Amino acid sequence: MAGTITLATDCRSGPSWYALYTRHQHEKAVAQILSGKGFEVFLPVYLAVRRWKDRDKQLHLPLFPCYVFIRGGALRRLDVVMTRGSTGLSSAKASRRRSLTMRRDPQILQADSVLEAHRGVLVSP
Repeated sequence: MAGTITLATDCRSGPSWYALYTRHQHEKAVAQILSGKGFEVFLPVYLAVRRWKDRDKQLHLPLFPCYVFIRGGALRRLDVVMTRGSTGLSSAKASRRRSLTMRRDPQILQADSVLEAHRGVLVSP
């Protein structure tokens, strides 16, 4: 299943998307937990082949390591950052206060369409 793990509804309407930092290799777990809490989650993944000593293994790896995208995270910020495996919402320094960094829907749609177009492409290190 290369491509995208979209764990909620369509990513074309509604509030803005936010990037959530996660612990290393906790992206899928955080996405499942947040989806269970009712958040709309977008986790783009790609198919990679890794060689072990005795075999080759196909893995679904996150396109953006340590990031999960959520919609509407600003309204329930505490619920998001208290999720096991998350380290916080991305932010930008705006004057003296910190504000959440919004990801526009076209940027999310572009990532989704690029993944859809390259669904059969395998990435190797």
